[in-house]
Amino acid sequence: MKHLFWNCRGMGNPRTVSYLRRMHLCYSLDLVFLSETKLDKTRIDNMFRSVGFENSIIVNSRGRSGGVALGWSDSIKMELRSCSDNYIDVNVRWFTGDKTWRVTGFYGFPKDCEKVKSWELLNCLFHEQHDAWIIGGDFNEILWQKDCNIKDLGSKGSKFTWIRGNGDRDPILERLDRVIANDSWSMMFVNTTIYTLLRECSDHAPILLDTDAVPNIQKRRNLRVKRFEAMWVRRDDCEEIVRSAWSQNNDSEGMDAWDKIGLCLNNLSDWNKNMVGNLDGRIRGTHEKLFKLQQNALNFTEFEKLRKVEAEPDELLRCEEVLWRQRSRNIWLKEGDRNTSFFYQKASHRRKRNNIPGLFDANDPEDIDIALTGISNVLQPEMIHKLQQPYNREEIRRALF
Repeated sequence: MKHLFWNCRGMGNPRTVSYLRRMHLCYSLDLVFLSETKLDKTRIDNMFRSVGFENSIIVNSRGRSGGVALGWSDSIKMELRSCSDNYIDVNVRWFTGDKTWRVTGFYGFPKDCEKVKSWELLNCLFHEQHDAWIIGGDFNEILWQKDCNIKDLGSKGSKFTWIRGNGDRDPILERLDRVIANDSWSMMFVNTTIYTLLRECSDHAPILLDTDAVPNIQKRRNLRVKRFEAMWVRRDDCEEIVRSAWSQNNDSEGMDAWDKIGLCLNNLSDWNKNMVGNLDGRIRGTHEKLFKLQQNALNFTEFEKLRKVEAEPDELLRCEEVLWRQRSRNIWLKEGDRNTSFFYQKASHRRKRNNIPGLFDANDPEDIDIALTGISNVLQPEMIHKLQQPYNREEIRRALF
């Protein structure tokens, strides 16, 4: 089970929605609590649906400030206890089990003169009947009062969850976001780990709660068919690779158009591997670089380095969108629509539909000959002989032109 708590500082920015979508694709989130959404219920509900959450509880913002929202997947059942401008309190239960616990997404009062209200509100919530209870969000407070039999679960990653630039002076970093729980909840989920994720699109870092933090099993990599990638044309040196390959052996009678196309694709593939590189790996590497800088940006010099690196992922993410657009074959959507999740789902569905993992009957035989017993051959010998003949120039011309 994975919960995410994030002060997003407004969901009106497409980059913020894109980052939430990427986190959902990466971690398969079951529940997301957002604070400072700064949008009305209709727009937040549409945003949740675009990300992949059909269920939501939303408290409208007050103009261009505040607003809290809770979205969840179909893997859990939710029952609303109460909500306000500063929290959403629910009971959660697995659809496939009998575990039930209480989750409170919390947004502390931001003004210094009102911070005492945050503790008063938490105290009121504590005195309501509950068993296993967890609270996560932006407490807007650097110290945690250890009472009410509730403890801070800590986190892995950066020690700080919030940052503010301060002109030419050192930045201010604080830990305002956290996850706390009582003993009953900690005993229910003994393998829980809390992570401070990459801070992006907001001055607050998302907090990820993972109740079963085990390493992912690396899947077997499938061999990929070489194809022209639409994202290549975003680079200036792509044209030169094509021109060089097409003009090679131009006067040679042994190299026809089909050979040149193959040579061009091979050169582009090598160029992609050596110069462009693995897109997922480069995005992951850039995020890791950002994450390290965020943990060490304790002075003005390091903070300036962080600002410069923060712009690097944008072009990589645009290339990713073009890539998944091509994979999905939904060419009626423009590149600028920035809906990578849609393209990813369409491409994944198409790949799954086109994949034939094997032939099986009810007994799942190991020997395929058993499964094929009694099936007559459809192709006659003369048909097989014709299919095995090499392609001629005329067939290639008809296929290409």
